Amino acid sequence: MNKIELFGDTYLLRKTFDIIDTGISVYGYDVLDNNGDFLKHYDIEDKNAVISSIKYDIYR
Repeated sequence: MNKIELFGDTYLLRKTFDIIDTGISVYGYDVLDNNGDFLKHYDIEDKNAVISSIKYDIYR
């Protein structure tokens, strides 16, 4: 898991991998709070794009 800090808040990013019935692989990230509680899932492979999405979704 990767630990990131945004605006004083700490989040954990856990990389995920799923295989859909069609055989397509989907990579993404689960976002957890500092206590390990699930907040959101992103079907984005780029970690920097996930961080930008967190900023937009939580801090807008």
